[in-house]
Amino acid sequence: MSRTEPSHLTYQISVCRATSTRLPYDAGVIPVVLHHGILSGQGATLANLPGSKTFSTSIERTITDRGHPLIVTRVHPVQSIAHRAAQLKAQLLPQILSRKANDRRCIIIAHSMGGLDSRYMISRLGMADYVAALVTICTPHRGSPFADWLQRHINNTPLAPNLLKLLGLDWPSLRDLTCESLEMFNSQTPDMPGVKYYSVAAATTPLAVPKFMLHTYALTRELEGDNDGIVSVKSAKWGTFLGTWPVDHIYAINRRIAIASLASGDISPRYGELLDRVAIEIQAPVKVPVQAPRKSK
Repeated sequence: MSRTEPSHLTYQISVCRATSTRLPYDAGVIPVVLHHGILSGQGATLANLPGSKTFSTSIERTITDRGHPLIVTRVHPVQSIAHRAAQLKAQLLPQILSRKANDRRCIIIAHSMGGLDSRYMISRLGMADYVAALVTICTPHRGSPFADWLQRHINNTPLAPNLLKLLGLDWPSLRDLTCESLEMFNSQTPDMPGVKYYSVAAATTPLAVPKFMLHTYALTRELEGDNDGIVSVKSAKWGTFLGTWPVDHIYAINRRIAIASLASGDISPRYGELLDRVAIEIQAPVKVPVQAPRKSK
C-alpha cells in the first residue's frame, strides 16, 4: 500500500509485500507486525512534526528479506491505550485468521506507546493465543516523567483543560502515559503465559538528541537517568532485555533528524538481529536473507 494513501484510509491496515528480488512468502514463516507509537502514522494530529512517521522502509525491507509476511498497523495517534489496542486487534485478527498455516501467531515489534497498546491487547482483549512474542522498542512501561510534567502544568493552569479540548488537543494518551497511570496499568495488565516479552531501550547524549527534545531529555535524565530524549532506559525495560541502543527516540525507528543520527547511518540491521534471535527462541521457522546475484562485469 502506498505511503500516500488518502486520509480515509488512515487507520486501515497496510500489508507490505516483498519484491521479486526478495524471498517469496512462506505460509510456515511467522508474520511480523510493526506497530507505531504516539503521534505516529499518517493522519497524526501533528503530522508535520519531525518524527511523526512510523518505522522506516529500510526496517520493513529487513523483515521481508527474511521471508516474513509484514503487517504495518495504523491506529489513532493520540487516543487512549484501550482505544488504540481495540483498533490494533480489529486490524490484526482478520489477517491472522486468514493465514493458511497451523500456527496462527505473529511477532509484534512495537515502538513507544505501541508497546503498551500491544500489552493491553494481548492481556485484556483475548489475543494471547495469536501472539508468539512482543518486542517493545523504547516503550515507557513505567510511565514518562515528561507526561507527568505536562499533566501537572495543564491541571495547574486555569482554563487550560477546556482550551485544549476546544483546540482538539485533549489527548487521552497523555493521561495514560503518566507514571501513576502506568503503575495501575501494570497491575491490571499481566504478562500472559505462552507469550514471550522482550524489550529494547535507547540512550543518547545532549549533543546527539534532536533540539526539540532537549527539555524532555534533561527532565528525564534528572529524574530517571539515561534516556532517548523521551523514555528512560529504566522505564523501557520489560521482559527479556535485549540491550540499549545508542540512538534517540525517533532514530530508534530509523528516522534520522539530529545531525548526529544523520552521520551515524542505518540501524535497520539491529532489527534483523533481534528478529532472528526472537524467532529462534520461539522456535519459529526462519529463512536466511538472500541477496540478488551480482551482475558480471
